[in-house]
Amino acid sequence: LAIGNLNYHPNNGVPPGDTTLVLRLIKHDNPQSTFETWSLMWRNVYDLGHSHISPDGFDLRIYRDLGLGINNPNSQDGICYITLLGLDNLNNQTGQPGSDCKFDFSSTVIDAAKGRLIFPSQEPFNSNTLNDKVPAIYDRRPYDPSLPDSSKYYIVAVIQE
Repeated sequence: LAIGNLNYHPNNGVPPGDTTLVLRLIKHDNPQSTFETWSLMWRNVYDLGHSHISPDGFDLRIYRDLGLGINNPNSQDGICYITLLGLDNLNNQTGQPGSDCKFDFSSTVIDAAKGRLIFPSQEPFNSNTLNDKVPAIYDRRPYDPSLPDSSKYYIVAVIQE
C-alpha cells in the first residue's frame, strides 16, 4: 500500500540538492480496529523489556500455550516457531543459510540498542506458516482481557548481562 507521492519536489518541480522528506505520523489517541489506519499499525515489533542487548548470553524462544506449563511446545511439526516466523534463517555455527532453531541476532530482526524484536511479517501470529493462527490479537488493543489464554503464543527472551 503506497500513500502519497515520493517524487514530491516543493520548489516548483525542481529537484533540490537536499532530498530529505518530512513525514507526518498519523495516530489517533484511542485507536480502534474500525479505523481506516488500523491495518497500517506496526504489530510486528515487540518490546523485550531490556535495552543494549548483546548476542552473547541472549536466547529467544517462542512457545504455543496449550496449558501444559513447562511442557508447552516450541515447535510445530518439528520446526521451531522462531524458524516458522522468520527469526531463524541461518545456521549460527556455520553462518550458512539454513535453520538451527537458534535466534539469528541481526539488525533485521532485532533493534538491540532499544531492545525490540522485529518480526519480518506484519502480523506474525496470523502467519500462513502457523497451523494455529491467532488473528484476534491484531483486531484488539494490547492486553485485552477478552482474549482467551489458550489461544496465545508467548516469547521468552533470556538476556544475560
